[in-house]
Amino acid sequence: MKAKLIIPIIIVCIVISIIYWNNSSKKIPFISKKEISYKSDTILILNLEFKETKLLKPIMEKVTSFYHLPVVLKSAKLPQYAYYKPRNRYRADSILNFLERYNKKHYRFIAALTSKDISHTNTQKKVKDYGIIGLGSLSNKGCITSSFKLKKKDTEAKLLERLQKVTLHEIGHNHGLPHCNSAHPCFMKDAKGKLTTIDNWPMDLCEDCREDIGLNP
Repeated sequence: MKAKLIIPIIIVCIVISIIYWNNSSKKIPFISKKEISYKSDTILILNLEFKETKLLKPIMEKVTSFYHLPVVLKSAKLPQYAYYKPRNRYRADSILNFLERYNKKHYRFIAALTSKDISHTNTQKKVKDYGIIGLGSLSNKGCITSSFKLKKKDTEAKLLERLQKVTLHEIGHNHGLPHCNSAHPCFMKDAKGKLTTIDNWPMDLCEDCREDIGLNP
């Protein structure tokens, strides 16, 4: 008699378990990398020892008007562990790690600006410490733009235009955009460290890149 009761009880338990797990799975939606929740959609513009302070406002205005996200401004010191003494510059990859810890998901993106020289390891050119203009992480650790190589002997207006383009470019990487390979003009194309390329960028994305991140004109 007991043996006959055990089988129906086991079947009932299995049915209840299936119903429970089905209901539970509906309460836990799948979250892709591009759907990670943040406490805010705000972009933080972080002044990391950026000397051209009067250019901050027009840079912020360009960022918020282009990406349709609010921006705020804060200041901080460059992390000393990012300093590379042999070349008197700062390692951009270490700065991105600093930005990730600084953020703690409070901001959608952190776009840092500095006047210091920055560098990273260029695996394609096999250069351990390669000087760069900016760096942005596709995994959204943040991005950094340096005015150091953008200044040259050009006008302040030209410097501002370059800073705006490079900042928009690096935030594009934070959105998940790689370098653009389309035949159309786009500021997501690889500048390869050339100012002439940056100067030829439009202040806009191509249609394909806009569509990839759901950005309306």
